[in-house]
Amino acid sequence: MTSVTLLTTLPLLVSSTSEASEIVPKTAEPFGPTPLTTLQDEEEEYDGWSGSVLFGYTQQQGNTERESLSLDADAERTIDDTHRFETRMWLTKATESGDVTDRQSGIIGQYDYLAGEKHYYYTNARYEKDKTANLEYRYAFGSGVGYQFYDNEEVKFSTEVGLGYYKEVYRTVGDADDVTARLAYELEYVFNENTRFIQDFEAYPVINDFDDVFLRMDSRLETNLTARWVGAVQHIMDWDNTPAPGSKRDDHRIVFSLGWSFGA
Repeated sequence: MTSVTLLTTLPLLVSSTSEASEIVPKTAEPFGPTPLTTLQDEEEEYDGWSGSVLFGYTQQQGNTERESLSLDADAERTIDDTHRFETRMWLTKATESGDVTDRQSGIIGQYDYLAGEKHYYYTNARYEKDKTANLEYRYAFGSGVGYQFYDNEEVKFSTEVGLGYYKEVYRTVGDADDVTARLAYELEYVFNENTRFIQDFEAYPVINDFDDVFLRMDSRLETNLTARWVGAVQHIMDWDNTPAPGSKRDDHRIVFSLGWSFGA
């Protein structure tokens, strides 16, 4: 009787054991807040801004007390490979024995609509002041078309052509406002993973008088000191063919600076 019972129940036990082995336990959900690193990664991906902030300072004491300060910041963001935003601002100030001898400042903003792999349409505006050139203020805005000749890890080069409105107000002479053309290019060359060269060029010739032209060339050599800190030497040339009386046509600045980069 006992042997019959064992033979009858044994297949049932084997069957139950096989079914139990097929049951996969559910992995427990992690308890607690989302790790901070995950939130930071999501925030960085959403932000998308990249750029740098550079500071320069010199001081001289002795027979003459001189101080100079410079600030240069730029940022760029591209959304959905279609909309690109760029902005830049700068400030330089120099004093001698407590008197301000030089002060320049400005801001530029530009929006690009990336219409294709190579070409894009842009709208931009700029505003600046220059004590050395007796310039109370200068502003310009306009639109045009750009073409990206190179855009790779080593070289980036693009050109822009457009039309706009341009106005200058000087301290010593009257105002000047005209419709201008705009010719520009941007070049970036990467020497290695730590060092790159950047050059921006803009020219504003007046449509009805091409002898009246203002141009700026900004050249900068940057090198990474750490993952985020950078050192730079910068040469800025402003050239105005019709300057205020008593001012030179060309103005040159060389700036040594230390700064911080952010983004990609």
